[in-house]
Amino acid sequence: MKTIKWILLVAFVGLIFAPLAAAETITVSDEIPFTPTDWTLPACVDKFDPSLGTLTKVIIEMETCGFEDYLLDSEDSSAQVFIKDLTGWTETTLPNGDIVRIDLAPQHYELSVEADDEPGLPADFVGDDSDGFHAEDCSELDPVITYTDAANLAFFTGAGQACFSTAAKARNIRDGSANVEERVDAEIKQIVTVTYEYELPLFCIRGHKFNSLTGEGLGGWLINLKDASGDVIDTKTTNPDGSYEFCELPPGIYEVCEVMKTGWKSTDGVTCISVPLDSEDSEDNDFMNEPTQPPCGGTCPWFIKNELYTAQCGVLKEVPAEKGILANDPQAITVVDPESITIDPKYGTLDVYEDGSFDYDPSPSIRSGTYVIFRYTANNGACDAKYPGTAKIQVACCR
Repeated sequence: MKTIKWILLVAFVGLIFAPLAAAETITVSDEIPFTPTDWTLPACVDKFDPSLGTLTKVIIEMETCGFEDYLLDSEDSSAQVFIKDLTGWTETTLPNGDIVRIDLAPQHYELSVEADDEPGLPADFVGDDSDGFHAEDCSELDPVITYTDAANLAFFTGAGQACFSTAAKARNIRDGSANVEERVDAEIKQIVTVTYEYELPLFCIRGHKFNSLTGEGLGGWLINLKDASGDVIDTKTTNPDGSYEFCELPPGIYEVCEVMKTGWKSTDGVTCISVPLDSEDSEDNDFMNEPTQPPCGGTCPWFIKNELYTAQCGVLKEVPAEKGILANDPQAITVVDPESITIDPKYGTLDVYEDGSFDYDPSPSIRSGTYVIFRYTANNGACDAKYPGTAKIQVACCR
């Protein structure tokens, strides 16, 4: 899982002058809309680039803060009581059209303003007849917004930008003496944090292992997959046609290496292939091999030793090459035409591979003690064995 995080800061600034009223007492409620005048960062984020992977989650966090500085100036010959209740909020329209409101906590202030020592002069907000206070509060969106469905993720994916539109308002309710003039410097800031969570794209490495002399695929051979550090992270066995694949791989540098068998050699000297994965699958990572000359004393004609195995009813018998039908024949290099080796279906199914490995799946109706027999021949790099070999599998059932 990877993440990309964007942080936006939007500031709304206002300067408010409240006129002097003539009445002895006053209750005023002003709802003041703010206009953004200072964008310290863009209000848009780049949409998620799908070439980076698959977007799985968008997380939106918001924090709204209000700051207000009040200056008061008495216009009365006697002391004045000034009462103020403050509220504020933001409404943000998200790229998908959803609207989110964040309210600031209400705040209450009461102040006594000294009598005006020079009644009748314009308010200058200085001197003994002046006072003031600073108010601030922050509120976070709780819970945060999380989108995981395809419809909403689509608003944040592709070319261009995903934009947020925010409106801010403050409400000032004043009670008390009318003969106090006020000046308010107000600011509302909103921080929007957008986090993209995404999965890296996954790719495949594919190839074949061939007998360069015949052009046939070599089944039953091991292929190792190594990471950029050279550590083996996976191993596959080639299919009967010689093919192999490693999938579900994130971008990176890999290496595929063949595990050479006795009696074989690389035709071109390449036993490992470097494979960079970036934006697509890697194909045709092929290995070419050919039999070496038979070991000393390996002449023609030569003979195959017979083999005996056991199997259990209802259990698939998988025999690897190192214990297969060629394991006891040092000269043997490959089974000849393994696809043609079959057994009577009433005994089950049999799959034999070039390296001598085989799979036997007993029939559900087979009797305990039955011997399943199949014959095969092999090649030592120079010639086929003079006579076929015989393999027997004795089946035991616990019924």
